[in-house]
Amino acid sequence: MERPILTFAKQYNLTRRETEVLSAIAIHGFSNEDTAKSVWIKRSTLTLHMTKILQKTNTESTRALLSKIINFLLEEAQPQNLERGDNQENETGR
Repeated sequence: MERPILTFAKQYNLTRRETEVLSAIAIHGFSNEDTAKSVWIKRSTLTLHMTKILQKTNTESTRALLSKIINFLLEEAQPQNLERGDNQENETGR
């Protein structure tokens, strides 16, 4: 699993299985049927996992969940706040 997905999953206290489901959908773009097959569960079990994932992430649909993941990844990819670094340099006299 990709590290950013693991970080996202930890932030929302997803279980290992929920993280596997999330990874199959977010990274691989699998449909519900393909996701269920890839993690070796029934489609009805997948539905239960997805319901819990949506609840924990406070999203109402898979589309909203994917949007939240994209925003999370974009925030994670941002470089350190340059102003903060400049202020630290000014304070130390460098």
